[in-house]
Amino acid sequence: MFTEELIKTYTILTEAQFETQFPRNSVELFIGADLAYSGPEFGDLRDESVMLIFVKYGGQIAIRNAAFGQWNASARVDMIVNLLRKLRPRTMFIEQI
Repeated sequence: MFTEELIKTYTILTEAQFETQFPRNSVELFIGADLAYSGPEFGDLRDESVMLIFVKYGGQIAIRNAAFGQWNASARVDMIVNLLRKLRPRTMFIEQI
């Protein structure tokens, strides 16, 4: 059973804990993208695109950060290129539509 104490044992609550558990220079970095449709037919009701930045170290995987928003097609491409240039992930996974 998942008790509060058990969950606290495995939960990273601070940036310092994250850095200790996943040393920045030792992790493998990945990006996973779930891109929403964009276009005038969707208006303000369209879904948000989400890009999860996650790391792998010592058999553990953790979400490091996320970027999300209602971007049009060109803004989505800009976001992808900027994340790739800034973070230099090992791989980027993009959900196939």
